[in-house]
Amino acid sequence: MEIASGRTNLDTSRSEESIHLITLLEEKVKNGHLVDLVDRNSNDMHAHEQDVIQMMKLAMWCLQIDCKRRPKMSDVVKVLEGTMDAESNIDHNFVATNQVNFGIAGNATPSAPPLASDLSGPR
Repeated sequence: MEIASGRTNLDTSRSEESIHLITLLEEKVKNGHLVDLVDRNSNDMHAHEQDVIQMMKLAMWCLQIDCKRRPKMSDVVKVLEGTMDAESNIDHNFVATNQVNFGIAGNATPSAPPLASDLSGPR
């Protein structure tokens, strides 16, 4: 996402609602404005805008909170090679905002902090 958008994941020089790239991604995809994230300062990104959007869709597939819904690395390679399309049925919530979302393995409780494996799973 950093390459496609031409910005870092965390950019404190931006307005509060666009400091975090992944939160901004959530907003743009839900509003149907994914193209707004394409780096306008890169002629190459602009010239290949549809390819960049396809890479963003692949990134979103990989960013899903539920690690079971993320692609295998072999599937990522197939998408990059053009022999497979990225999954289109994606959960567009990429940032866990409450503890319920962290309980991927189902063993997180309010009295104990979640394990690192529960927080993100393999990426």
